Amino acid sequence: MKFWSSSEIYFSAEARLVLIWPVVENHFMNILLLDPFDQVDVYLRYVPSIFPFPDNLRYRDRSKLQIKRRIIDCAPSLDFDIFTTGSVEEAIELYIRGISIPSKAFSKFGYPEELHEKFSEIIETAIEKCTASIISSQ
Repeated sequence: MKFWSSSEIYFSAEARLVLIWPVVENHFMNILLLDPFDQVDVYLRYVPSIFPFPDNLRYRDRSKLQIKRRIIDCAPSLDFDIFTTGSVEEAIELYIRGISIPSKAFSKFGYPEELHEKFSEIIETAIEKCTASIISSQ
């Protein structure tokens, strides 16, 4: 499985995202190269939007599957306040849980339910590992 991430973000939430994004992206790029995900022919693109009200009304969840192209576009709208006034731990968890949205879509590409379960486990582990990494680097 290939993984790519970016974001659409309001400037005041950028500092928190800049802290989180490289650690999470690196974690997922590495973990998805391992079994069983190394055999998954799907491209996961993660582009969350993080905007305050009322701008967030224009940037709602835009997640979708492109079955023929084997692409999962994961584009949730994340809570702006968590990225500006919440704790680092809350922001990390929210950001990573946003990636879990497409895990239910694996069956649409012909993969078994076990893959969904394994992806869910990876999400939980990623929250722990990325939080520890980011907190220890501060």
